[in-house]
Amino acid sequence: MSRAQRAAFAPPGRLKLHVVKVAVTGGAGFIGAHVVSALQRAGHEVVVLDVRPPADPGLAYEQVDIRDVDGLTRATAGCDAVFHLAAVADVDQAAKDPVGTVEKNVAGTAAVWEACRRNEVKRAILASTVWVYTAATGPGPFDETAVFDASKAAHLYTSSKIAAEMVVHDYHALYGQDFTILRYGIPFGPGMRPALVISKFVDMAEANTPITVHGDGSQYRNYVYVEDLARAHVLALEPAGANEVFNLEGEEQVSVRGLVEAISAVLGRPLDVTFGDARPGDYAGAEISNAKAAAVLGWRPETTFEEGLRRYMASRPQPDEAEAPAVATAPAAAAVPADVPERVHVPMRGRVSVQAVVGLAVAAVAGWLLYQAPAGGATWAALLVLAAGAAVVFTAARAAAAIFRPRTTGAVAGDAPARRAVRPRVLVGTVAATSLVTVWVGATSASASWFGPVTSHAARATPAVALTVDVSSDVGAAAIGRALANAGATATFFTSGRALSSSAAVERKLMAQGHLIGSRSQRATSTEFFDPRFHGLRQAQQVFHDQLGVCPTFFEPVAGRHTPLVARAVRHQGMTAVTWDVVMADPATAGAANIRRVVGAARAGSIIHLNFDVDDAAGASRAQASLSQLLAGLNGKGLHAVRLDQLLNRPGYAGHC
Repeated sequence: MSRAQRAAFAPPGRLKLHVVKVAVTGGAGFIGAHVVSALQRAGHEVVVLDVRPPADPGLAYEQVDIRDVDGLTRATAGCDAVFHLAAVADVDQAAKDPVGTVEKNVAGTAAVWEACRRNEVKRAILASTVWVYTAATGPGPFDETAVFDASKAAHLYTSSKIAAEMVVHDYHALYGQDFTILRYGIPFGPGMRPALVISKFVDMAEANTPITVHGDGSQYRNYVYVEDLARAHVLALEPAGANEVFNLEGEEQVSVRGLVEAISAVLGRPLDVTFGDARPGDYAGAEISNAKAAAVLGWRPETTFEEGLRRYMASRPQPDEAEAPAVATAPAAAAVPADVPERVHVPMRGRVSVQAVVGLAVAAVAGWLLYQAPAGGATWAALLVLAAGAAVVFTAARAAAAIFRPRTTGAVAGDAPARRAVRPRVLVGTVAATSLVTVWVGATSASASWFGPVTSHAARATPAVALTVDVSSDVGAAAIGRALANAGATATFFTSGRALSSSAAVERKLMAQGHLIGSRSQRATSTEFFDPRFHGLRQAQQVFHDQLGVCPTFFEPVAGRHTPLVARAVRHQGMTAVTWDVVMADPATAGAANIRRVVGAARAGSIIHLNFDVDDAAGASRAQASLSQLLAGLNGKGLHAVRLDQLLNRPGYAGHC
């Protein structure tokens, strides 16, 4: 690109970035995780959209599939920008599943852009690839103005990415949806997928197995270090990046042979290499220009390939070093008497016991403080006490391990083998694992009250049961209402503050029919309970007050998960945490056997949890029929379905707003 062209690309002045709310599809993946970190460092509020949660539980997260337009619309509401990184990125997988690849890469892109259009998102950014230049015509180097010949794509992966870019351009032409397209070079760095070629080669090299090279090894890539790539995403949010396409390519051409040589240099030894057939449609490499990204965004890769490779290899988990057996040797002149018995060193048991008792006591007091402490600094103080207690328990476990570790004199010919020691790390690991399992069971069990009170059933003498329902659609609410009305029964419906703020029509209709409304907190996600102060519950109460004019008494934790943090927040809101002792699978798909199981498990005072997923008339009809059968079965046992406030004899709207 000439100097005049660069000047034409350059904006009149660098505009300061504004803090915006950003969503990242695929934010739990390799590139996505680095992009999320870069955006956060730049001051942006980030929410991860993925089918799996991110490694960092503190990140805002919405579980959503990129083919679910309605789910994406809900998840991106209120966002100023959306980065779309989720896609099939493995070319081998694309070749094995062409239909699934097109569905995810093309239809998935259309679904994300449709959600952005509905929510009037200011900018949607697509992660594309330099593989599209496989179909470019003419000699290189190629820049963003290259013309493509579809017949030269030669791979479903390439075609799907070109098609995704076409969808983006069409949404801009038809609906005015602003975009940015980022064509990645081959990214690498810490956390990269095992399927990527660098990961595969390093695995083979460290395992001393021959490295298999497809073709003659002359094909090359311009690898780009993932942190350099993530930095470009932050810059792409600037106004100058709107409705533009940028190449983000590394500046060093690295052939497959050169990659093997670089790994060999880092390991400091030669590697065994074999050559196989070339892969059909493989990207042989092309000369790509980064000039536009440099001129418009001020972006250039800063990390050399060698430095990036060293960082990646240093970041890989290292196997534990083999422990050499401890052998006590004596000077040659000093013979060891054959009759010297094995001597075992036993530490002071009294000290170990005191540490263990103190550690456990401190941890117990910390848990009590978390439940009792008022909102504010006392909560953080209790957390520090809990951390101190955990440290003392860990130290005690390490000390206790010494009891099982014999210390012997030198080995003497003819001696009986010494008793195998229990290694400290084994005992400590066992103690830690047991503690983690105990904590997890206590936090996820719907009926365990170890971490604060939860109500999973009423007094067993009460000849009634309560149905608690999670439902958000008009269709589902109407079906449930008809089944309950026909049986002369009522139920308690739980919803989140976020869902209620979007539309309260369903809940108002249910209240008019005589049903009770309860809270599932603000976002109702499985990770929300990690919030030390559980702010979502208070926020949700305000939404309930504003939309319905009530403050629910009953709170239902997502999946029954609760912690001392949750218990404290529930207590300070004047609410009661309610779970269940019987669960029914989705009544819209429940069979007769499942209904009989639920009726058989129900007892006087039971709370039966139903989770409806109804979004069409057919599902509503099935759900209504299943619920009618359930209610008939309960009536046959002399159990009538009532609201929670009637079952538990407590006002239904007495929480604090």
